Amino acid sequence: MSLKIKIKYYILNKLLSIFNKNNINVSFSQCGEDLLIQYIFRLRGIDKITYIDIGANNPIYLNNTLLFYLKGSKGINIEANPKLLNLFLKHRVKDTNLNVGIYSKNEIKKFYIFNDLTLSTFSDEEAKKMENLYFQIPMR
Repeated sequence: MSLKIKIKYYILNKLLSIFNKNNINVSFSQCGEDLLIQYIFRLRGIDKITYIDIGANNPIYLNNTLLFYLKGSKGINIEANPKLLNLFLKHRVKDTNLNVGIYSKNEIKKFYIFNDLTLSTFSDEEAKKMENLYFQIPMR
């Protein structure tokens, strides 16, 4: 892990420590999902968890497991987009990071990658919806 990344995680951990002492919750998820999961585990007396994040997307931005990683937990991040997986290999070195896709049937599927990487999908139907949406929005 590079010095720059070590410094970044050191600062994030220090901020989390300060926030925790003042009962301020910090979420890295899109809608606070990580805080809900943390609450459920805290009720059961579990501090460190093991996670599997399927469709992990980005190791920091809108990530559901970063909070647990910063608190010392480890897990598996599964991401089909190789460019995003490289970010996990760089920023989440204690985790197991896999560049595979997960689909409900045992078959080879096309993986659609959009400019907004959070919308990437194996679903032909979802991809068509996204393509239609993008083409209907006037460009400025």
